[in-house]
Amino acid sequence: MGRQAFLVLNPEAGNGSALTLGEGFRERLIQAGWEARVHCVHPGEDLSYLVRKAADPAGGLKPYDLFCAAGGDGTVAGVAGGLVGMEAPLVILPCGTGNVLARDLGIPLEGERAIKLPLGPHTTRSIDAMQVNSRYFFLNLGVGLNASVVRDTSQREKRLFGTAAYVWTAVSKALFPPHAAFRVTIDGQESRFSASDVIVANSTAIGGPLLRLDPQARLDDGRLEVFSIFSKNLIEYLLLTSNVLLGWQRIDRHLAQRKAYYEVRVEADPPLPVQADGEELGETPVHLRLVPRAVHIVVTLPKPEERRPLEVF
Repeated sequence: MGRQAFLVLNPEAGNGSALTLGEGFRERLIQAGWEARVHCVHPGEDLSYLVRKAADPAGGLKPYDLFCAAGGDGTVAGVAGGLVGMEAPLVILPCGTGNVLARDLGIPLEGERAIKLPLGPHTTRSIDAMQVNSRYFFLNLGVGLNASVVRDTSQREKRLFGTAAYVWTAVSKALFPPHAAFRVTIDGQESRFSASDVIVANSTAIGGPLLRLDPQARLDDGRLEVFSIFSKNLIEYLLLTSNVLLGWQRIDRHLAQRKAYYEVRVEADPPLPVQADGEELGETPVHLRLVPRAVHIVVTLPKPEERRPLEVF
């Protein structure tokens, strides 16, 4: 039996472009001598369970050698969550609204280039994950205003307006942002304060490629960045946003930052909504654990001075 690939496609992503990209990638794999299985995502489906069964099958069956996720960050997180602790690498074909993980990893956003990447010279990058209960996330977890924006931006608005839909919802929410008494425990050290948001970040980008609360954060640095936001109205949020865009976030009095190396627990009074990688997770309290080097992602070759041994499928 030859090499086998498992392709997960989200028909709703990119107005159907995930299906087109996925089929194009499948054809290229077959031409290269691979066997390829395609699975289309169904609403409410547990992608992580599906992928984990394929990556580590029972009964002596051969596991798949390669996995692919064609869709947005939610689809990618679901597939990647099933590969935590597995050796098989993941190919990302970005087709979502923000494609934040693909952007942060330098994966091409243009369809044909994304398809060509795993079939030519490339390498893999082992990224960290955030575990919440039995699920895994890779970008950020947010409590407060940012989570209410995710909750209250409809699928229809996202399809019509893309990332601008989030911006409009955020502006309306920031007029009267929710404030709560937070109790945040980082690696066993507890802090109490009043704030509108707490964001635990594994990626540099927060809500879009230009909003980088810490440009030095890395998906594979073995730590998380914990941000507390103290803005009380739209003007203060706009000032914070402008400082972030200008790279002046370290001097902004509305933002505080700490590091976590093992775990973070967030409680709020009154309870506030929680999101992770753009998905609603209910309300506080929420507890997450850092899982270093959890998943292997196919990426472009680094600059010559940073190169590791070449991998080619």
